[in-house]
Amino acid sequence: MQLPRTRGLSGTLAVLDRVVTATDGRVGGVRLTGSVQALLVITQFTLDMVDHAFDLYSRRATAPY
Repeated sequence: MQLPRTRGLSGTLAVLDRVVTATDGRVGGVRLTGSVQALLVITQFTLDMVDHAFDLYSRRATAPY
């Protein structure tokens, strides 16, 4: 089963070993394994993306006046 690739995570997830453990056609269970260093980098990348998203939301949600 080929997993769909997302722009930001495709390069990051490439360093991990992926094993599809279960699937029901539309949803697949995936086990990701890798080194601790790679997992820390991926976690930091994810946190940076979420932080940026909240900052962007805060700026766009406030009135311009």
